[in-house]
Amino acid sequence: MKKSPLKITILGLHYSPEPSGNAPYTTSLAEGLSAKGHDVRVLTGYPHYPGWRVHPGFRGWSQAEVMNGIRVKRLRHHVPHRPTGLKRLHMELSFGLRLLFSRWEQPDVVVLVSPALFSTAIALVRARFGARRPATAVWVQDLYSRGLVETGQASGLGKLAARVEAGILGMADGVVAIHERFARHIVDELGLSPQDVQVIRNWTHLPTPPETDRLATRKSLGWLDEETIVLHAGNMGKKQGLENVVAAAKHASLIGSSTRFVLMGDGNQRPALMRSGQGIANLTFIDPLPQAEFQAALSAADVLTSERTAGCSRYVGAKQIDLVFQYGSPRFGCHRRRQRHS
Repeated sequence: MKKSPLKITILGLHYSPEPSGNAPYTTSLAEGLSAKGHDVRVLTGYPHYPGWRVHPGFRGWSQAEVMNGIRVKRLRHHVPHRPTGLKRLHMELSFGLRLLFSRWEQPDVVVLVSPALFSTAIALVRARFGARRPATAVWVQDLYSRGLVETGQASGLGKLAARVEAGILGMADGVVAIHERFARHIVDELGLSPQDVQVIRNWTHLPTPPETDRLATRKSLGWLDEETIVLHAGNMGKKQGLENVVAAAKHASLIGSSTRFVLMGDGNQRPALMRSGQGIANLTFIDPLPQAEFQAALSAADVLTSERTAGCSRYVGAKQIDLVFQYGSPRFGCHRRRQRHS
């Protein structure tokens, strides 16, 4: 028996054209559900990640557009230029309040993407206690309680965050985790029922790498033929632990190595990394590139690296891994206070 199409509203802070983080997965989820015949609508924020600046051309209190057949409404919210914990909370709460008073168009199902956890909480309150109660699912792309512990925050704050996170996720009809370890943490540490938690792994969101002129790409990026290029592509945040890359580039420079370390992308730690890397000949920073140029750079590199601070590799969804394996280059990962190589 053929199932009737559903009206699905996706609520998430991040969406295309943001190039990394949750946005590519939320975008492809919406487009995939639409391709299956469902009526999909997205309520999202103004694009700002990973540079923490609203993209040019996005103005006003809200904007509506149709992207690849998906009706997308963007809601203005606070964007911190230096995303500390309290400033991020301000951003999430401001987006959550916009969701609270926006039209959802009476969906059958609401999918909420976390992060942002606190805007998800506000939206869940509306969904649960509103006049027309849709089915709700939280798609967990990252765990706040583990993130506080892994980035060296106080253990007491981590315990408080775990209780808050458990309460928020427990309001939903179901929870989707992107990895088995996430699911185990949600069940064992946060106390949700195993029946309410499903695992759907993230996927490679980029298309098949195009045929490119590798030498021409390297030349356009200023990479010499004789150099070995070690490339990090994506977010430059605390969890990535990219101080390792800066230290490796400094060592390579001191010993006269032909290895060049390249940090491509943006994030809240980029200014600090640039300051610590100032004057290091074997270190280069590249701004985020459009998709075609981004893929060409990945193909032109000799080694792709995925970095994590100690402990983060166990729980944090390292979305860069998708890219590393898709492009078939040698790869390695470094972790503070311990090292792993593959």
